[in-house]
Amino acid sequence: MPVLDPLVRFQLSGGDTNENPHLSLGGQISTATNRNIVSNFLHGFFDEVTNTEAVSGEYEYRHFYFRNSHDFTLRNPKLLVLSDQTSKWSKIEFAKGTSDNGLVEQAIPDENTAPVGIPDTAWVIPNIANPLALGDVLGGSTASIWCRRKIEPGALIAKGETITIRIIGDPPVPTVPPVTCPSGQHYDTTTQQCEDNEEPPDPDCPEGEHKDENGNCVENSGTPCPEGEHLEGTQCVPDGSPTIPDPVIMTFAGDIGCGSAGGLTTLLAGSIEDMNLFVANGDLSYTSSIDCFMSDLDQEELTDRTTISIGNHDDEEDGSSRLRSDFLSAFGLPSVGYYSFDMQNIHVLVMDTQSTYSINSPQYIFARNDLISASTNASIDWIVVCYHKPSMTISSNHSALTDFRNIYHPMFDTYHVDFVISGHNHNMQCTFPLRHNASSPTSPTIVTQGETRPDLNRLYTNPDGRIFIVSGAGGDGHYSLGSTPSHYDFADDEHFGLFLLGWFNNNKSVTGIFYRTAQNTGDAEELYSFTVHK
Repeated sequence: MPVLDPLVRFQLSGGDTNENPHLSLGGQISTATNRNIVSNFLHGFFDEVTNTEAVSGEYEYRHFYFRNSHDFTLRNPKLLVLSDQTSKWSKIEFAKGTSDNGLVEQAIPDENTAPVGIPDTAWVIPNIANPLALGDVLGGSTASIWCRRKIEPGALIAKGETITIRIIGDPPVPTVPPVTCPSGQHYDTTTQQCEDNEEPPDPDCPEGEHKDENGNCVENSGTPCPEGEHLEGTQCVPDGSPTIPDPVIMTFAGDIGCGSAGGLTTLLAGSIEDMNLFVANGDLSYTSSIDCFMSDLDQEELTDRTTISIGNHDDEEDGSSRLRSDFLSAFGLPSVGYYSFDMQNIHVLVMDTQSTYSINSPQYIFARNDLISASTNASIDWIVVCYHKPSMTISSNHSALTDFRNIYHPMFDTYHVDFVISGHNHNMQCTFPLRHNASSPTSPTIVTQGETRPDLNRLYTNPDGRIFIVSGAGGDGHYSLGSTPSHYDFADDEHFGLFLLGWFNNNKSVTGIFYRTAQNTGDAEELYSFTVHK
């Protein structure tokens, strides 16, 4: 299961240099390059069941650490099983380790030896109603977690099992008081909230109350917020304000090729089960009808969470006008092929590079008015634009739409678009945050190269530049890439995969991740990531 916040991770144990999940049996945390657990494919953590094991049945044990690389405490984190796709012959359970948070867990000599000091009743399959509490985890510290698999005697061998886990917890606690405490209170660094000042005992007031400056008995409320505001997470917000948004996950892939070597089901298998939206960014099936693509979506239970852009193989350029009409109708989209929508504080504009987009065309007017509206809307913090044919690309099978670039890249700068996502070239590409360079459009201005952090490729803070992404490795063959220009940070022409945008931290931060999908296992592996903080 991918972890959207790049500064929290599941890491192997088994010694400082261990990269083998089968040897993650407690002891020192691993700091090796491949020590993070990013897959929900069960046999990536446990070995496959042998015939002997299937006949006799057994318990197998693994251990891992939950690591908080933030500089603040994660309060009350809890582990739960989000999705369990194991067979009836096996059961996966979890237990809190015996070491205190931040300390080294005991090691076991082999996978069949149970860790000492964990009673059988402590092993649970945690869910949202009854999660596994890990206790507060300080910045830079860890929590210890054991996992065991019970194989029933006489088991039928099952392959391809997955289990997805999630960490939930209280909102992050700032290292400074969120507000100035009201009169009569102080900021307690232990509880990290405003607490009442010590009051001398007053027999005239009930327990839990004290006299105010007017001699009236008042409640020792300890609230850190002034009148008319309430505490939401760690922030004082006016009463009646909208609630803090839930995290949002969007994934993007184009050039999928229904029934091809990659294909939609392979692309998404073992991937992001709790995604809010899948954007199929053009060239969806390379067939004469939409049936195969729609069937694959149904199989992945994604039909209601999918939207599309139109590619050249989805209309009369390399397909048919009937195919275009059927795709747009299936997703309830306008016949013009361009549209927009909001998801919480995120605005998405989908353009159509198969339709006229020249200056003062209907699409130009729509896009300009849409971006004006989004950029001036106080409730919108992020703007994402996607379309099929790229207007920024490394040299590959298809060149950039230079006329589109010269018209719209200045507009994207003016209205502070954050991400521009395309496909068409069957590979993966990502730039640094850029601004259009009118005097030399092929050499855009690099706003920042950010900074590198542990477990994170790039960190950008308030960059006023556009990050251009090509996510065209959905499955229909690969197109080779030429030399990588200096304004690109990542390029890959060897793997099938998808691009993910995951918002967190009250949707004020977003992590972008390229995932490689192994064709034979459907197992997702992170290739590259960046995070943007606003």
